[in-house]
Amino acid sequence: MIFHALFLLFLLRENSSIIKDIKSIGFEDYVRIYLELKEKVDFNFSADKKTISILFSREVSPTKKIIQIKDIRKSKITNSDFQAELQKNKIEIKFKNNFSVARYFVIPFPYKIIIDAGFKEKEIEVIDAGHGGKDPGTIFAGMREKDITLLVAKKLYEEMKKTGKFDVFLTRDKDVFLELEERSAIANALECDAFISIHVNSSKSQAKGFEIYYFSQKFSEYAFKIAQKENGVKMGKDESIVFNISSDFREDSSKKLAKTIAGHINKLNTVRRIEGAPFYVLAGTFCPSVLVELGFITNPEERKKLKDKNYISQLVEKIYIAIEEFINSYLYQNSYL
Repeated sequence: MIFHALFLLFLLRENSSIIKDIKSIGFEDYVRIYLELKEKVDFNFSADKKTISILFSREVSPTKKIIQIKDIRKSKITNSDFQAELQKNKIEIKFKNNFSVARYFVIPFPYKIIIDAGFKEKEIEVIDAGHGGKDPGTIFAGMREKDITLLVAKKLYEEMKKTGKFDVFLTRDKDVFLELEERSAIANALECDAFISIHVNSSKSQAKGFEIYYFSQKFSEYAFKIAQKENGVKMGKDESIVFNISSDFREDSSKKLAKTIAGHINKLNTVRRIEGAPFYVLAGTFCPSVLVELGFITNPEERKKLKDKNYISQLVEKIYIAIEEFINSYLYQNSYL
């Protein structure tokens, strides 16, 4: 589906509505709609398949009407691609085709609600096998973290490709070294919907269980130590503040992804932690992103599991189901920036 630049002309009598302007522009498989208001008004945003609804806390227009769409480029694309309907305290934007995702954010000066609708046929996921090449990660009892993460990442990739529901990419498909910044850059360049970084944990004790992290500048002492290990550098707590690119929404959506994965893999083993932490590999992504520690290579029981092909297959299946659930029930239905 190709959208050309469109302009929604909304002519209202002066002071008859708090809506000042509404226009849109589209590129390839997405369209962005700008809704400018004369003043700030509280609202609720919802999206369902072909319809985006914005329900305002008070009346924004005295009349119900269809907002006519005009193509300022005089292209072959007509206003039948989507239309907007005003209903006193609600605006509904109805599309001809199902969108794959709908998102919004707000600009305060002037007050605008920016709405994005994407029409990708498939969602894009990026799977990151932690470490690699000159960086082996944790080594214990002849096992290397980089080998385990690559095995699991490739199997998850195969599982997701097999269903045909997703476009999936690996940050690495062999034993090569990638900078942490390169991994998130791959995710952003692909405009992916979710980023999953696979790792294996270690401990001086007999700790066991899964740990799942999302990027946050609020973290426990333990989470900070794990981030230091995976980042491969010693950093002071104050230095983590340089990652000031995280929006509240991205943190919330990443936490939701972490909880969704935890809800499925806990059938195989205990989920010890779901926490925020200052991970380099997550800091640069603009999509929901998590780092999954698959267990403790230093624990004999878990080390045995990580060598078991059947266990790995079950683990991969659980993670795939969780990703599919997250995409369908959260990203598809909700907004994100």
